[in-house]
Amino acid sequence: MLQDSQLEVRTGAATTLAGMIRCSPLALRTSAITALIKEFSDLLDANPMPRKTPGTDTPVDHAKQVLRRHAAVLGLGALVQAFPYATPPPAWMPGLLAMLARRAAADAGAVGKTAKGVLADFKKTRQDTWGTDQKYFTPEQLEDLEGVLWKSYFA
Repeated sequence: MLQDSQLEVRTGAATTLAGMIRCSPLALRTSAITALIKEFSDLLDANPMPRKTPGTDTPVDHAKQVLRRHAAVLGLGALVQAFPYATPPPAWMPGLLAMLARRAAADAGAVGKTAKGVLADFKKTRQDTWGTDQKYFTPEQLEDLEGVLWKSYFA
């Protein structure tokens, strides 16, 4: 359902997936998260954001490729949203957030908007615990996140 043609169905499926992960037994949760991260990361890798060359027609599979990429971002976002207040964050979360920031946040349209939304929600829910949470990120991961949401506009 994450690859449904209707945006509302895709976002509803992502919300449902987050709830299922959150409520699943711990023994099942760990293996499911590992498998889902691999599946969604592979889907993101296999579907780079298509680029239209000026003066050419839009590729036929452009919409399908964007849809698959959006499904991957929604799936990865659902994993983050399954643990909105877990402090410290699960060990897999910093890498996943950095990957979203690096590989999807700059995308046009729904894909980039969704990736930025996941990162913004994470930042908003972690404001009070960020001093502790940031210790679980590598300097490179923090730099990836800073490039998307933690930009300073003061010179």
